[in-house]
Amino acid sequence: MTDDIPTKTGWQFFLLLALCSCVATFYSSSMELQYNQLILAQNQDLFRIFTSHLAHTNTMHYTMNMVGLLLIGLLHSHYYKVWQWLISYMILSFVITVGLYKFDHDVEVYLGLSGILHGFLMIGCMTDTLRGLKSGTVLLICVIIKITYEQMMPPNYDLEELIQANVAINAHLMGAIGGAILSFLLPFMNTGSSKKKKKKKKKKGKKAGSTTKAPQAEGDQKDNDAKNDDKKDDDNDNKADDETKKN
Repeated sequence: MTDDIPTKTGWQFFLLLALCSCVATFYSSSMELQYNQLILAQNQDLFRIFTSHLAHTNTMHYTMNMVGLLLIGLLHSHYYKVWQWLISYMILSFVITVGLYKFDHDVEVYLGLSGILHGFLMIGCMTDTLRGLKSGTVLLICVIIKITYEQMMPPNYDLEELIQANVAINAHLMGAIGGAILSFLLPFMNTGSSKKKKKKKKKKGKKAGSTTKAPQAEGDQKDNDAKNDDKKDDDNDNKADDETKKN
């Protein structure tokens, strides 16, 4: 299935997300924002479901994720609007956090945007694939291979030393699953908005048609009046001719 390339303004959301992540990482306490299994078990600080993905362990961790965010934004931000990407972020945050809490009890503390990035990447490459772009299919295969490799192979200790934290591979997996589901749901939001635009265009077209008909009607009325005046003049001339003949 191929469509015209959409021109949404989703890049603004990616810029906002980068700024929020910068504030959460360098200008706030990550301890107060991060996912904490014990705190969530007590139903406290539920805002951590959404804030834990913004904070990072160090500058390298932040930089690596921002590079990924930039690349995804350049490739796929135009597919959806700001509010659609925001809803995607909220849903992915919930899916990842609840998934870790329910299925990965080894993760007691978590922070970082990598799980969200895997979700965004899956949304983008799945959308490309559904539109018939071969590059999307190739990227989708690469994402699946990466996630499968992470699940089967031992941890990358060099990377963990670099970011000073364990790599939460299950967050990547849950983010990708959430992104795959969203890639089928988000187009329905676009179709709804496009239908509204078409209705507005039809209404404008009807209004324009009615305004063009009004001058035409006025012109026809003037022509009829002119014809009636000509008939009256002809009748008057005929009457004058008859009177002259009688005389």
